[in-house]
Amino acid sequence: MLSLKSVMRNAIESWRCEVSKDFVANKVAHHYYKLKLHHEPDAPKKTVLKVPGADDANNSQNFWRYNERVSAEAKANMMDLLPAVLRSLPQERALEMLNQFLNPLGFVVAGKNGDCDAGDRDRLLATMNKETSEAVSAVLLLGKHASLDQLRAAMKELVESKESHNPLLAYVEGEIANRG
Repeated sequence: MLSLKSVMRNAIESWRCEVSKDFVANKVAHHYYKLKLHHEPDAPKKTVLKVPGADDANNSQNFWRYNERVSAEAKANMMDLLPAVLRSLPQERALEMLNQFLNPLGFVVAGKNGDCDAGDRDRLLATMNKETSEAVSAVLLLGKHASLDQLRAAMKELVESKESHNPLLAYVEGEIANRG
């Protein structure tokens, strides 16, 4: 199992293949200040990154040092930047990062795709119900001596059923967040 710092580093490095180093560092610095992470009660006395525009070259250099190094200070700085990194990464990449770290521990993170109205909720529920029904039927129809192909087909239906729950879970999580 990889540490959260390692998973973070890998996600950031793979994102860097799509955009520039400076873009990544500037976006993280922007969210660091937007989220007011430098004002948190347990924030380090010295800010981890400077205000965007003040010294972007230094921010970039420092951010990439924190990301690449394995010292206790670098790890601590990256943990302080974690919320900013999550907000900066494309949502799908951030979800992959979190799930890569949390899945082995028995947790799943689902993304929130904005507000969902009742029509969307009903569509999600109908899709989940259809996929679940197909999975139940596939398993019930397995004979005592089912072939490997039949077992694989049933497995495929079960996986599709399981995956159909995620959007509905995200919808309910979003509703909880909106009311919380």
